[in-house]
Amino acid sequence: MDLLDSIRQVVLRQKEEEIVNHFYTVVGFCEFAETKTAADVGVSGKWCCLSVERLKTDNGTRVTATDS
Repeated sequence: MDLLDSIRQVVLRQKEEEIVNHFYTVVGFCEFAETKTAADVGVSGKWCCLSVERLKTDNGTRVTATDS
């Protein structure tokens, strides 16, 4: 049973790692966004924000960022 419990713990840890998507580079984020297009995928990033501007006709927001 110890072997089964250890395997279960490893699998649960892997699932947690798959769910959390942290990005520390803009390139990594862009590559992820190009390959994972599901609506229920969430990401987080750690970047330095250079500028933010609201686009015309309420079409969204443009953020300029650099790797932290």
